[in-house]
This record gives sequence, structure tokens and C-alpha cells, in this order.
Amino acid sequence: MDIFIARQPIFNTRLEIYGYELFYRNNLNNEANFNDGNVASSSVIVNSLMLLGLENISDNKLSFINFTENLIKEEAPTIFSPESLFVEILEDIKPTESFIEACIHLKNQGYKFALDDYILNNYDESLLKIVDIVKVDFLQTTKDERIKIAKQLKPFNAKLLAEKVETYDEFEEAKEFGYTYFQGYFFEKPQIIENKEIEESFQTYIRILKELNKSIPEFSSITQVIETDVSLAYKVLKLVNSPAFSARSRVTSLNQALVRLGFREIRKVVSILMLRNINPDKPTELVRTSLIRAKLAEYISVVMDNKKRSSEYFILGLFSTIDALMDQPMEKIMTDLPLEDDLKDALIGNKNIFKDVLDIIKLYEKGYWEVVARRSKAIGLDDRLIPTLYLDAIAWSNQAMSEI
Repeated sequence: MDIFIARQPIFNTRLEIYGYELFYRNNLNNEANFNDGNVASSSVIVNSLMLLGLENISDNKLSFINFTENLIKEEAPTIFSPESLFVEILEDIKPTESFIEACIHLKNQGYKFALDDYILNNYDESLLKIVDIVKVDFLQTTKDERIKIAKQLKPFNAKLLAEKVETYDEFEEAKEFGYTYFQGYFFEKPQIIENKEIEESFQTYIRILKELNKSIPEFSSITQVIETDVSLAYKVLKLVNSPAFSARSRVTSLNQALVRLGFREIRKVVSILMLRNINPDKPTELVRTSLIRAKLAEYISVVMDNKKRSSEYFILGLFSTIDALMDQPMEKIMTDLPLEDDLKDALIGNKNIFKDVLDIIKLYEKGYWEVVARRSKAIGLDDRLIPTLYLDAIAWSNQAMSEI
């Protein structure tokens, strides 16, 4: 059975990762076989998540997982430890006495609950007394409704989570209203700042990338540029010696490190470090997302028999959030970056094979399984391979992030 899994980060007010909501399906139809209440078929998915390991999928953070009424009554959440799990109660569940008793029983074992898609004036106090988090859909509510919900829930102990937050303005608004947690793609969107100065360190990375882009690059020239920045030289050596780059034996010389890596891998290392150091004030998750996309795009290029350009697919995913990191329009950033024209076109939004792959990755992240299947078929990609590649990309990004 094919299992499709994606995740979406949940932030606290400091834009630190609090946990991940997991989206999962066991087929290409956008459903999880939960509607019939068949515990046996539903458990296939839950057991698959258990076999994959929540700690691997969620980087040892909390996992928010939807459970049906039947699964909660059957105590399916107990296959996971209470320290790793947030049980999400779907909005269409009617809080019957037996359901509330089942929740209380799990609560007494240490499990935490989140109520999904809360609607103003449509609630049951017995349920609100149990849940730890109430999720409010910002796409389906008005500003006035969000304020009223915050006031209405004040007597309860539950914290508020703003979901489907698409802009930084909405994020700031939610904080002002008393929301504690935030979910959505607002962190991937740039806050355009006119006439923003580009950091001097960014120019150093550009010099290296320009050298790498020459028809015949020279190790000596790249080494000289890196040696002018002690911090950069240290970081290059550290990353080269990390498991993420499969170091066979320890490398202590910068020139030796570069020769061993080769020009393609140097480009990756430099690009990763550039991305991480552009704006340290941005959420770390932005860099993590870029790394996952980079490795997933590289994996996809290999299975599509386009290995010769795999490093460019890596850069495609890596730079897919650079506009948000720099708070500059993508078009402006692309004028400075020495990348191939078709790669720049894809990042700007012009249609080509690179953009097709990036679109599929973004759609997969959001759990749009049917669209992923359709778009993959159009470019000759077997979408059934994506879940495994995605999990491998997460594992690789964890290693890389531990080094940078």
C-alpha cells in the first residue's frame, strides 16, 4: 500500500517550531478511508506512521495527527507516546458522552488534544474543557470573528492556534489578539523592503558562485575567496566533514576539502551556507524547508534520469525561499545570482521543467495528492516514489541542519 505523508510546521510567538501537523493518505483519492469509521482500515495508516517513526518525520517535535471518533474510542493514539503526540479532534465529531469519556481517559494518560476548525458560537463546553489547543481557520473567518473567538474562549484553559495564516500581517494580528501558535505559509512569503542593503557576506558567496559558473573554474581562486572569511572557511570545513556530505575521512585542509568535494558539491555547500547566513533573524524552518526541497528536487531529477543536472535541481529547491529570507522580490535577487537562465526562469515563475518539479514539491508539502499525481504524470514522474524521497530528504536535512 502506498502511504503519502507531508508535514506543515506549527510555530510559537518567537517563530520557533512547536510541532508539525502530519497530512497522510493511503491512496491517490483525497481521503483517508476514515468516513466509514472502519477502525481496521484506518489503523493501517496510523500503524504505517508508527513504523516510519514520528521522531523521524517530526524531528523529535510534537506531531499533530487527526483521529476519527472511532479511533479515539478505540484508543488508537496510545500506539504513540503522549510526549510525542497531539490528538486532533475533527470539527465534525459530535461530542457525545461516550466520546468525552474516551477523551478524558486518554487525557488522564497524558495525551494532549487540539480541536480543529473552531467556529464562533458553535461549541460544546464539555469538549472545550478537555482540549489544550483550539485551531481557528484564518481563511474562513473575519477579523471580527477572530477577536470574538479569542474573547469567547478566554474562560477556558485552551490556547489558540491560528491556522492557514498566509501573511506576516495576519501573523502579527493573531499575536495581538492573544493567539499562541501559528500555522500556514506566511513564513515563506517576503516582506518587501525597499532599498534594503545587501550584506557584504552575501557578495562573498556571489564571488564564489561566479567562479564556479565559469567554463573552467579553478580551485585556487575559490580557496582564496573563502580564505578571506575565517568564519566561512570554518563552516565549509565543518560541513564537508559532516555525515550530510558522506565524509569518508576527516579533511583538515580547505583546498583538500574543495578538491575532494568537486565543483558541483562545492556549489551546494556554499549555497547552503549563503542561505543560512543571509538573515539569521528569519525562522530556522525557512532554511530547513529549503534544504528539504533541495534534496527532494535532486532525488526527483535522478529518478527522472536527469542526473547530469541534479546539482541544479538542488539549487532550485534551495533558493525557492530566498526571496523570503532576503525580503526582496525574486526577480531582483536573480539579477545578482550567477545561475543558468532556465533555473532563474523557474524561480521567477516562468514555466519549464524546473518549475514543474518545484510546483509538485510545493503541492506535495500541502497534501494536494490528486494534483501531485496529475502533475507528476504530465512530466513522466512516478508520484508513488515521492513519499520515500520526501522522508529521505527530511532525514538528510536534519543532518545538514545539525551542522549549520
